[in-house]
Amino acid sequence: MTGRGAKSVRGAGIVAFAVVLSGCAADPPLQQAAPPDPPAACVLDTAALDAATKLTWTPDQSTASDTRCVYDAGPKASGPAGPTFLTVSLFARTQADAAAERELLAQLCLEGSRVEVNKADGGFVCRGGGDLVYGAIVRGDQVVQVTSSAIPASVAPDALATAISDQLAALPSS
Repeated sequence: MTGRGAKSVRGAGIVAFAVVLSGCAADPPLQQAAPPDPPAACVLDTAALDAATKLTWTPDQSTASDTRCVYDAGPKASGPAGPTFLTVSLFARTQADAAAERELLAQLCLEGSRVEVNKADGGFVCRGGGDLVYGAIVRGDQVVQVTSSAIPASVAPDALATAISDQLAALPSS
């Protein structure tokens, strides 16, 4: 083959290769599946909690379940005792009526610190032993309990109690 014939064969090969490649356009993107629903215990409104405490609360998806969800307040909230977090627990009521359940749960409260939340559903928030805020609400046959590991240094105890109270009051009745 002469130099000119080799060039035309090479040129035809390049054109054929380009035609083949143009037929291999990218596949259309696959539709993304909707993200899964959060575990049932991750019931807190993080935007409202963030606004009330000026911290960023993030549910730990690696440990979240339908009965427990831990919200981390982030590194700014950590103190000498370690990280600050809120734990939400969901469990079945153990007492015959909501008032008896509420009184049983409230035994963890320091005297005089208990504040009623959504009394119709049987809720409260209080200070517990040590540096924590504790709250619970009875919803039908279910109890939603929120406990802080500590009170973040940048948040007043009353502000955290109010934020938890607001969260419990905003939960839908069951």
